[in-house]
Amino acid sequence: MKKPFYKQVWFWVVVVVLGGIIGLFTEDKTPEEPAIAEPQKEQAKPTEPEKKEEAKEPTEEEWQKSYREIALGEAQAYIELTVKGTITPENHESRTGVLLQYSEKITGEDKEDFKKLAEAVKSDNLAEAKRLYTTLGGEDFEELNKDPDVSADKTNAGNEVEETASDWKASLAEIIKEDSSPTEKADAVELLARDYNPGDEELKEFEKYIVKEFRTGKYLQDPENAEYMLSNLFKSVVVERSYDDSENEPIDKFAFDFYQNTKYVYRGADAPDSDDVKENEAQMNKALSDIK
Repeated sequence: MKKPFYKQVWFWVVVVVLGGIIGLFTEDKTPEEPAIAEPQKEQAKPTEPEKKEEAKEPTEEEWQKSYREIALGEAQAYIELTVKGTITPENHESRTGVLLQYSEKITGEDKEDFKKLAEAVKSDNLAEAKRLYTTLGGEDFEELNKDPDVSADKTNAGNEVEETASDWKASLAEIIKEDSSPTEKADAVELLARDYNPGDEELKEFEKYIVKEFRTGKYLQDPENAEYMLSNLFKSVVVERSYDDSENEPIDKFAFDFYQNTKYVYRGADAPDSDDVKENEAQMNKALSDIK
């Protein structure tokens, strides 16, 4: 009797061989675990450069404050020079013009009083100018409580003892070193210039200088440079007062507008690109075109 096939040796040899073959195939097909991608680090976004603070335009309130300061400053100079007896017709006319100009710009309840102040200065009414100056809140100063010096001849106020170039430069340096406001320094330099009598050659040098500084666009570029600005102020005032306004000399008109822009930008009452400055510069260009 034959043995059953599953008891035959050959059967188990075949089973072992087939099992090995099947094992090889199943091992190759074992699914690999999917690789887990490492999370990418989020790159830091480049920070935007900080915006530079833009210069803020003055508010209407700030403009009004500066208009009042200018008007009161002109009235103070008129009172001071008149009491001292050193005001010239040209200076008187200059102060009046500025006061009339800024009294029109002022708004508010005190506008009429500022207009009256301008008229008082224009009519050379010292007592009324003092009263209105005080009423409008002007600062106290020595000449405000004094009577005018009648012994001085204001028509010949420019014929004082002549300073030399080294004298005015030394005086200017002292003013710059003083612990005072830009307004006070500008007023002191203006008084210095109005008492200075240049020679013909020096006057021409001053004229060429202020024209050059204007044409190069440099004259208002650095308002905080006291030495430069006050030196320009001094020279422009000297030029302006060296001419008779009735003669309508173009350089006289140019010097006056140069003086106005320099003074008020240095004092911080006007910005270099303000409408008032641009208006004066238009007049300066016209004056230059008229110079022969």
